Amino acid sequence: MKVSVVMRGGSLSGGGGAERRFARVAQEARRKGYEVVLIVNRELAEGLNRAQIIETDDPMLCTPPSKLSVIAFNQWLVRTVRELKPDIIHLPLIQRSLIPFYAWLGVYSALPVVQTIATSQLMDRREKTDQRLLVHFLMQRATLVDVLYPRFSETMWAQRYGHKIRVSPCSFTDYDLFWPSSCKENIILYAGRFIPEKNPMLLVSAVELLLTQDEQCLSDWQVMMMGDGPLRATVEIAVASRNLKEKVVVRSSPYLVELMRKASIFVSLQATENYPSQSLLEAMACEAAIIATDVGDTGLLVTNDIGLRIPPQKDALAEAIARLVENSDIRRAMGVRARQRVMSEHTIERFTQYIIDLWREVASVS
Repeated sequence: MKVSVVMRGGSLSGGGGAERRFARVAQEARRKGYEVVLIVNRELAEGLNRAQIIETDDPMLCTPPSKLSVIAFNQWLVRTVRELKPDIIHLPLIQRSLIPFYAWLGVYSALPVVQTIATSQLMDRREKTDQRLLVHFLMQRATLVDVLYPRFSETMWAQRYGHKIRVSPCSFTDYDLFWPSSCKENIILYAGRFIPEKNPMLLVSAVELLLTQDEQCLSDWQVMMMGDGPLRATVEIAVASRNLKEKVVVRSSPYLVELMRKASIFVSLQATENYPSQSLLEAMACEAAIIATDVGDTGLLVTNDIGLRIPPQKDALAEAIARLVENSDIRRAMGVRARQRVMSEHTIERFTQYIIDLWREVASVS
């Protein structure tokens, strides 16, 4: 069975969680004997290399010889798929930048398609009309639809496409890469894109509130905010204007793995869903105590014994941070249990077998 996994990534180190997850799935499936090719743009290939996931010269990678514009990449993508002649196309993301390729799949190609839904925003009826139309097109075109969120069965999408939908039993991370440092540091870590859905400003406001209440409460702690995105400038301006630069550091994330290993507390502040956030799984694997907004299916991952779930409010976040900062025994015990939880329930072997079963199901009906 020949499977082509198609993604186009941006400038983040190693892409986002879905890109990192499916690069590892492709590697694992190849080890199991499946002929999987990862077709990606040059930028994503370089990012996956920086993230220590896959070398840029790995034979499973198929990339253009140089960086291409969106239109040029889509043209190259169509030519490449025609040349490779895969049995199945797997689309791990819904990406506007690939609309020309999607159109080709819909009009000119009869290839079976597995479409993964990896954004919780689709469970919000306020989703933009153009995005809904794109999702409808892709779900109609798909042979099977893989979703990460149990609550997806409650959406309007499930009412129309329920016969195609399969729900992932788990996620995973790389436990050989993400493990706890033998010497944890007093670091509170935010790692993710600076976008409204991930609420980076909530952390800035909570830190400001904490220092207003007690300027010594974080005296030997550092808040690290790692990532890029449209709100990064807003966050940097807020940190400077609120006199937080000595306490809050905002950076891109080339050394995220090292920080994950050292961080004692990790915050995941998404507006609609923290399950199954890749960065959250990575932090749990590194034995960080977790603070997460109590939205969606977050409770399936962040239970009371491994972290604190809070409403998305600065007062609640400030209180949770103070509690973990002041109680090292609770913090450390939560971290140990967090790693045990993800290593037992969220494994690459289990997730990859689920994906392979999807491919087999598609092959059997095509």
